[in-house]
Amino acid sequence: MVRKKGVQSDPGGGSTSSPALNDRTLPEWLDNQGEHGPVTVLLMAPEHRKGKLPNNPFVIAKSVKEQVGSIAAAYRDKDGHLVVKVRCAKKAAKLLQMKELIDGTKVTVTEHARLNQAKCITTCHTVEDLSEEELTEELADQGVIGVHRLGRKGGKSATMVITLRGTVVPKEIFFGFDRCSTRTYKQSPMQCFRCFGYGHTKARCSAEQELCRNCSKAHAIEKDNDGKTICTAAASCIHCNGAHSPTSRTCPKYAEEEEINEIRTSEDKSAREARRLFLERKAAATSGSSYAAVTGGGNSDAKQLDNVKKELERTKQALVLALEKVAKLKEVIKQNKKSKPSEQATPAEQTQVESESDMDVEEEEKRKRARQHSSDEQTGEDDDDDDDDEEEEDDEDNK
Repeated sequence: MVRKKGVQSDPGGGSTSSPALNDRTLPEWLDNQGEHGPVTVLLMAPEHRKGKLPNNPFVIAKSVKEQVGSIAAAYRDKDGHLVVKVRCAKKAAKLLQMKELIDGTKVTVTEHARLNQAKCITTCHTVEDLSEEELTEELADQGVIGVHRLGRKGGKSATMVITLRGTVVPKEIFFGFDRCSTRTYKQSPMQCFRCFGYGHTKARCSAEQELCRNCSKAHAIEKDNDGKTICTAAASCIHCNGAHSPTSRTCPKYAEEEEINEIRTSEDKSAREARRLFLERKAAATSGSSYAAVTGGGNSDAKQLDNVKKELERTKQALVLALEKVAKLKEVIKQNKKSKPSEQATPAEQTQVESESDMDVEEEEKRKRARQHSSDEQTGEDDDDDDDDEEEEDDEDNK
């Protein structure tokens, strides 16, 4: 394989899968007790196939807590067995040795055959000549329990689906010294090839008659040497009545099943819970809300507007509380002024006030004397003018 120096290659193309919900919640160097590791999924079932676990949930819970203490999660599956999730390897080992409950019920605990597996896609061109069995054996030390090449049967495709033990997909897989990055594996929706319904397989189908893969009708099925259905009727879909076969990936029903699978994978939900969430969100989207706003994904305008409205409402409430506090504070200050007598001034302050008063009196006296002096001078000038006028009058009389 050819890779640029200093750049981590992605030989399969596409983006590397994001950290899963089942990955460890703390770095290993911070997890001294080993309580925050990747999730291990176990299955608790009755020892005998015809037996069953106690109906009392407290008996089961107390039995598990007595054995290992706290666990990450637990729930019953459709068969009534208990699915247990733990993040501590020591607790998982103890649970695997558990043989009975506190009420004496005999049980067996094993790793979950389906949920305790993870799948990813990778591409390596240097192992095209090796078989799937040889690759599985060589990669066993990395937790690989299965390899399936993509492409036509018998082909030597470089891209393959890797099945690993555990619930976390590594970012890279080593084929000898060749480091190949992994990508997210998206499982196709489970479809029955007898009735072409979703959610079950042909082995568990309860339909009375097998439907045609082309026209979706119940008639005698003929197949050629390659196993393909021979039907001269026009293609018709049983789900949407479209002009395509019921297995077509262009069918709207198939797209819905893909979204359900996405919810199941990304949100770590069971198939039933994922379907319920999808139907709820679809109903909400149909009623007027955008699908992105309902699911909480994306940065849609509706979501941003809703966040702004919430922020404004919180700000308004905070402002009202602040105004109430200010009003109460003013009332307290007002009451304190009424109840407390005015404080006495200190002797120094009194002396300063008295001296300032004396200075004010002296200034006022000075201003008064200045006004009196100016008025006297004005009066003298007026008298001189009167004398001059009288002399002028006497001179005129003598003439």
